[in-house]
Amino acid sequence: MALAAPRLAPSARAPARRTRARGHAARAVHRSRDLSVDAAGPSTPKPSLAMSALDALALKLFARALARELESDVEGTFDGVRDACLRLVRESGSATRTRARASRILRSLAPEWAFGAFASALRMFPGWFVARHAAAVTPALMYWLVGEAEVNDGGEGLTYEGGGTAPTSAFAAVFGGDTASAGYKQGVLLKRCRVLEETGCAAVCANVCKHPTQKFFTEEIGLPMTMTPNYETFECQFTYGATPSPVSEDAAFKTPCFRQCGVSATLKDAQCGNCMSPEEAQPRASKRATD
Repeated sequence: MALAAPRLAPSARAPARRTRARGHAARAVHRSRDLSVDAAGPSTPKPSLAMSALDALALKLFARALARELESDVEGTFDGVRDACLRLVRESGSATRTRARASRILRSLAPEWAFGAFASALRMFPGWFVARHAAAVTPALMYWLVGEAEVNDGGEGLTYEGGGTAPTSAFAAVFGGDTASAGYKQGVLLKRCRVLEETGCAAVCANVCKHPTQKFFTEEIGLPMTMTPNYETFECQFTYGATPSPVSEDAAFKTPCFRQCGVSATLKDAQCGNCMSPEEAQPRASKRATD
């Protein structure tokens, strides 16, 4: 079947982690400000978001999942979700425990069999097809949590098995037509992440959102994806089809606590867990020397 090829090359996914679309990863790594001294994020007023009835329902369902994990009531509004995410970081005590609890929350959103069935269905289609359609629905599905987003190209580092291009659509795959380079429409740019801005907490971004989501899609759904937050602008670049870097090699986990962070104002870094555990922060060479 013409639709069944090409797939993303696993061996070629690693470069995508460092060369993603439009330089967002580079800006996230090379910060121009000390965010522990200067407030992170843009200085312009926060955007006003209009929420639909479906957005409100999604917030309530997510709030219930947070409430189950925290074993206490969570208000079914964005403010309630925001406060619950901060509480999750504050009470977990370490970066790894925060991630584990956030992963449980994600998995609790649907029965386990549903995720397995969904993953099996996705394996019927080529990687470029799945990645593009995941990107296409993300802005609408995640608006209630992260705000406005737009589809873009996923990154120059992505390649495909059997060639460097893929059809521009399913129609082109079946009947012949235009092709596009790897990463075409496999990315999503969050213009100003609402969760990051409202919590003002790097650990919420890295350990409640980024790490659990990447792990869930990559390991349980079978669709590798990376999230590259920009702590200067509060943008976040999603790339579907790119395997995430280890925590120790990901610049998003190496940021200091933000000046405006409510968690770091009440807890020391060691209690908050910050964005990575001491073991993850230890260089690989030092780890081998101590093993």
